[in-house]
Amino acid sequence: MSTGPDPKEKDLNRDEAKETEEIGGIFAGIKKIVNWVKNAVKSIFKPSEESKEKQIVRAVAGFLEKPTNNLEDIIKNTTLIGQVCGDYDQMGMDIPPDIDAMHARLLALICTNRMSFVEQEIKKGSHDTPEIKYAMKMADDRATILSRGYKDDTMLNAVNELQKRLNPV
Repeated sequence: MSTGPDPKEKDLNRDEAKETEEIGGIFAGIKKIVNWVKNAVKSIFKPSEESKEKQIVRAVAGFLEKPTNNLEDIIKNTTLIGQVCGDYDQMGMDIPPDIDAMHARLLALICTNRMSFVEQEIKKGSHDTPEIKYAMKMADDRATILSRGYKDDTMLNAVNELQKRLNPV
């Protein structure tokens, strides 16, 4: 009888070594992926990005202190603060109340701007132009967001009243 290793066991040991090597390679690959994800997250939320967000919030706050009646300015600021809200949402975080309030205020400014435009057009005698329809649609969309998302029907009620003036029964 031989006291040396069984030749069949040598094949098993080679297979186990190969399997161990493969598993090690898989773990190494997973580790690389995890490190890549960590670095990607760090680059997304690095301090310069946080300061960029703060700059946006400060700029929008400045606009809201002295808002213009220029629709493009209102939309630009609404878009900026909307992106900040979206960033919080993507991270699964609650939007800070002050930023949420800014967003609601900007939506209300769009409604007010568009309703003022429609009222001016009504005074001129216009009631059914493409511009009025577009302005009413824009006001209605933002008022609906305020009503559903912010539980405030004030603008939606105002838009509905203005719509009644446009389409008297």
